[in-house]
Amino acid sequence: MVTQHVSVQPELPALDDWWADGALRAIEALAAAGVIFSADDLRDDPYNLPAPHHPSQWGAVFAKAKQAGLIKPVGYAASRTGSRNGGVLRLWRGTKGTAAAA
Repeated sequence: MVTQHVSVQPELPALDDWWADGALRAIEALAAAGVIFSADDLRDDPYNLPAPHHPSQWGAVFAKAKQAGLIKPVGYAASRTGSRNGGVLRLWRGTKGTAAAA
């Protein structure tokens, strides 16, 4: 007798439009400034972006910005956010086209 094991992954919640709009505006501003930044910078002044309804939304919004050609990955760093306990996060910089449009 052969037993099959089926892995069922939980469906992630859809990207929250209100939260994503605020996050993308902050990403656009940081990209246009030509600075290296991370999700931590969106949590800090002057953006003060609140936590999304699901932690996976951080990755989704940065992936959306990368797909749109706004940003490119440039490295990794330890998070400054206490709840992340120094977890690794991606560093980003605006693309040349983004910085030129500023």
